[in-house]
Amino acid sequence: MKHFYRFILSICAVWLLSSCVDDAYNLSNIEDGDIALGGNESEFFMPLASISYAASNIQINANEEMSAIELYNRINIWIPSTLPGNATYIDLQQLKQPAYKNSILNALYDEMEQQEQKRLAVCLHVMECYKPGLIEMLQESGNATLALAAQHLNTITNQEGSALLATLFAACPNEIRAVFNELSDNDLLNYNIQDARIRIPSLDISEEVETMLSDNLDPMQVTNPTNALYLFGDIYSDFPFLCHFNPYILESQINLGELSVDKQVTTPIQEIRIYKEDLQTLINGSFLVIPITLERYYPHADFNENSKLDISISLRKTGGLTL
Repeated sequence: MKHFYRFILSICAVWLLSSCVDDAYNLSNIEDGDIALGGNESEFFMPLASISYAASNIQINANEEMSAIELYNRINIWIPSTLPGNATYIDLQQLKQPAYKNSILNALYDEMEQQEQKRLAVCLHVMECYKPGLIEMLQESGNATLALAAQHLNTITNQEGSALLATLFAACPNEIRAVFNELSDNDLLNYNIQDARIRIPSLDISEEVETMLSDNLDPMQVTNPTNALYLFGDIYSDFPFLCHFNPYILESQINLGELSVDKQVTTPIQEIRIYKEDLQTLINGSFLVIPITLERYYPHADFNENSKLDISISLRKTGGLTL
């Protein structure tokens, strides 16, 4: 019988999403209470929203114009091809601990000693992003060779400067590593993500269908309701992070709970009970706000403008429908 009611509501969903309705099926012609569909044991399901959110929309700290993609690429510069202990991810909370961060950078420096390509890539990044700070630190190092090099860096291109810096990395390894250790903090410890703010378009649901769904709901204080509305869904992410989400819908009491969303994994959104006013907010259109905390970072992944979050939200109605 539940399958029958799912089928009936699916027909209703198709009807309500259509811009043209045949008069023969116009619910406004039916007197309230004339027809009851289903009973206390009934369930009805309806998809509400399917949303995609591109990685390019995710921004870093509000005072910086940097996307999450740019930050990811910057972090990658400082990450060795093989992590200590052959780990597959970086714990971003542990990264704030000097010993953990130094273990990663030491593995990077070992790779830089062996691979010219990696050595030049790091040095070019430093020249392009942190040249003034680099020059100041070399001038204040107390090393005559580095002080002279700092003067020269002011007169050459970034590409030429990266080659010079790579030479200094071999000639003065302790001093240059100390400089890199400090400059890397600008990238490795800069991952406070702005809340994602995702528009949920208004739903093409008539007043008749809204009434059918919400007219007989049990009051909030009823803890085991017969007639109730529930939201549920899932989130799929192909972002190269393990993220902690706590999504909620503006201008409503809808909080979708705390979610741990890993890369390329579909994470269920557990059912939450909603009420008539919440349904009205969804019908009128609102915003899904997702506070984001990054917990793990998976290096050297393909993270680009095509990467996205896919969010699906559906509605479950328990109890009968009154037409």
